[in-house]
Amino acid sequence: MTVDGAFIYWVNASSGRIGRANLTGTGANQFFITAGKPEWIAVDSANVWWTNGSPLYSIGRANLDGMGVSQTFIATLSAPSGLAINGLVAPSGTGPPPPTIRTLASHVQGFGLPHGTERSLLAKLNAAQGNVDAGQLQAACDSLGAFINEVDAQAGKKIDDDQADELVTTATVIRQLLDCGAN
Repeated sequence: MTVDGAFIYWVNASSGRIGRANLTGTGANQFFITAGKPEWIAVDSANVWWTNGSPLYSIGRANLDGMGVSQTFIATLSAPSGLAINGLVAPSGTGPPPPTIRTLASHVQGFGLPHGTERSLLAKLNAAQGNVDAGQLQAACDSLGAFINEVDAQAGKKIDDDQADELVTTATVIRQLLDCGAN
């Protein structure tokens, strides 16, 4: 499963299809892309990407509208065992793009925080991004939750209240995009 700024995408491995729905869960289309033998899925600002198992052994690609399907965009020697792309979410096409962990890290670096505080916050964000890249979304959610807890604890102390509000709000939006839940 993966998300962009407007949709959630998933693999229907047994039917060889990729499904898509609005982030609200409405408008589900179980047959959005016919994808051969999809196993892993990712999305960027222009394409949906997936791995194909036997007998295709490839990485497939399609446009975000489901058109321009290429089952063997990259041929591989065996079934790819994972898939990661650069970035967390893709823009929906209108308005500013949704926040990413990388842009949140840039904000932390730009605030001129004390070195130890900055380093600690960046470690949590780097862990979250690494977990997203590895497809371990619950671990990413946990790292973002730890980031929020530390920012809250340092608000008004080592982090200006306005900066803390911005960081917590942005991290909360990213957690919502990852479907982390309230915890």
